Amino acid sequence: MKNKNILNNEKAHFSHVYFYKLLFEKKPKLPNIEVIRKHLKKFYNDVDIISKEDNIYNIAINDLKVKYEDDKEIPAQLLMPESIEFDYTSIDDKVYSQMFDIRNPKGIIENCSYEIMISDFLSAGLNYKDRASLLNNWLMVALKLFEDCIAVYNEQSGKLLLRYQILNNTYPNNLRFLFSGVNIRIFSVENSDDIIVDTLGMYAIGLPDIQYHFKNLDIKDIVSHALNTIAYIFDNGAVIKSGDTLRGFSDDVVWNCRYENSLLKPYREILDINTLEYAAGNRKN
Repeated sequence: MKNKNILNNEKAHFSHVYFYKLLFEKKPKLPNIEVIRKHLKKFYNDVDIISKEDNIYNIAINDLKVKYEDDKEIPAQLLMPESIEFDYTSIDDKVYSQMFDIRNPKGIIENCSYEIMISDFLSAGLNYKDRASLLNNWLMVALKLFEDCIAVYNEQSGKLLLRYQILNNTYPNNLRFLFSGVNIRIFSVENSDDIIVDTLGMYAIGLPDIQYHFKNLDIKDIVSHALNTIAYIFDNGAVIKSGDTLRGFSDDVVWNCRYENSLLKPYREILDINTLEYAAGNRKN
């Protein structure tokens, strides 16, 4: 699988193949594929091994079927290739600057020389909740099998997490994908008091990311509002439309919503939340 530097691209697109990079200091060996199948059976009833040739495992989850235009159904699949070399300098410093979940993220993985890139395959047509659950389950299985994994890098969201953080994910079961799949970024606008907070990662599964362009508000409060908002969107789908309103920091405050192009790269259609008197930038509403 070709490594596409998603966060270096001008635009972000829906991920037809979604992947996680498991990072290691020493070259890891793939576990026995039957052991992997046994672990996946804890989540799914019908799991088949398609192939273990060409240095890549291909596993079918028959519980989850994707229907195509000719009404042909194909099971969602999971891939695990053998390890390849990893270079921590392949991650841009701007991406490192937005990794807030661990201290000194670059220092933690600078000795990691190998990666295993686990992914889904032929799963993009699933309901996004089923797909997100599949991805989260696959990640959990892989981390339990690779005890020497140092960290996991999610290129779709620019998020880096330590192995134990993912295994101890405290998000509610239906929202666990958000912990690894969505990053909340914080940017100061040069020569101003403006702040931009956005989410990165919802786009990859077909849902809208959100952004706030504001001043004179507590960043921690905005981050908390963003977490609640993406949880609502993930739970209910893309039900918020342009012109709708969201509750602000209290019941008597409502903020306006509108779809527009994101202010920050990678560019994508985003749900902008207008904080009214605290909003920054040029706005029409």
